[in-house]
Amino acid sequence: MQKLLLLIVLSLPAYLFSGNLILNDKYGNPMDGQTIDLWGDVNTGLLKLDFDARNTSSATHVSRMKKIEMYEVPGTFNIFCWDVCYQADSILVSTGTVSLSPNATWLFGSVDYYPQGQVGTTTVRYVIWNISNPNDSSWFIVNYHITGVGFAEGPSFLNSKPSYPNPSTGSFCIPIEQLVGTVELVLSSIDGKTVHSSTFADLSDLITIPCKELEPGSYTYAVYFNGNLIAAGRQVIIR
Repeated sequence: MQKLLLLIVLSLPAYLFSGNLILNDKYGNPMDGQTIDLWGDVNTGLLKLDFDARNTSSATHVSRMKKIEMYEVPGTFNIFCWDVCYQADSILVSTGTVSLSPNATWLFGSVDYYPQGQVGTTTVRYVIWNISNPNDSSWFIVNYHITGVGFAEGPSFLNSKPSYPNPSTGSFCIPIEQLVGTVELVLSSIDGKTVHSSTFADLSDLITIPCKELEPGSYTYAVYFNGNLIAAGRQVIIR
């Protein structure tokens, strides 16, 4: 069965971002400066994220949108919709603009990922900027994760407990049921870069991750059993 999970990882406070466009997903969750994880399996035909943009300035805001492919899994393609939907994967910058009067909201933004049955993670950064002032910009990052098996079919994903302590200052643990086989842990920074990975032959009940060498901030972790995702979550490191 195809399963889809949306995980939004909070990074820095919203007031640190200078953009006059406020971005929200269709559920009203803030997207400005966020890293968003979309999950699917090899049976997923499309991962889609709809969003709207509201002009909070007192002047008309005319903007373009672009995508920056930080990593793209071979054989996949992704598109985005701003003023129109740009159907070619090769189009990186919108040719048209969206004009918003003060307090107006644009409801038709979206980003679409077509995995084509390819397993792996594609990471894309999206930027929307004021054509009159490039420093007036908003951005978000999407990690498109495709696994070889649906979440409901993977051992212990739905039953896995969150990491602890969270936040952590020295190390943290991920509770996992006893597993016999290859277990891989991947810890990623807020921009999608892998900062730590470990492989285990077998596991009894716990994964312990040292984090004294990591910078303070938000991270995401993913645990794979024999190549299948079984646990994922967010971990905060403080000092």
